[in-house]
Amino acid sequence: MVGLITKLKSKSRAKEILKIYNPSNIYPLDLNFVAKEAGLSIFKTDFREAKNVPEDAAGVIFYKTYEIVINSKDKSTVRQRLTLAHEFGHWFLGHGKGKDFFIDSVGMVNYRINESGNSPEEIAANLFAAELLMPEKEVKLYHKSLLVPFLSWICNKFGVSKQVMQTRLTYLKLSYENL
Repeated sequence: MVGLITKLKSKSRAKEILKIYNPSNIYPLDLNFVAKEAGLSIFKTDFREAKNVPEDAAGVIFYKTYEIVINSKDKSTVRQRLTLAHEFGHWFLGHGKGKDFFIDSVGMVNYRINESGNSPEEIAANLFAAELLMPEKEVKLYHKSLLVPFLSWICNKFGVSKQVMQTRLTYLKLSYENL
């Protein structure tokens, strides 16, 4: 179980980023805009063609050049958004201080974006990604506005997969219809 301070820091930092880069609360969040405004360059590539990067890598952060590279091999747009939000978590939470680069394997970027993970940093990045893509306040407001909270509608609103949103709604103790 991750500590309370890690949870609060991850959620709080995501809220700060949203306040700066999405003050109008428009969803799904434009991650490319966030990257650009934060001075980050985002690249997508098939890591099977990259040298010195494991084929199963989900994302790579190059700290000195302010670059994040996402593995696009067989990955849906919503999966790539999750990976990018997770990598933002590492970046904005300061996990890379003193490093040249960091490689996240597919297993580290958790589909469930909850408290499971391999290390406190990975868990923190997952929690950051959840709050960035699906802020608790916004999810609850949207959920409340729906006569019938169809999962597919909520997923479309926030630009995430059904699996990720199911976990978020369960975590927030919100019911939904699986359609």
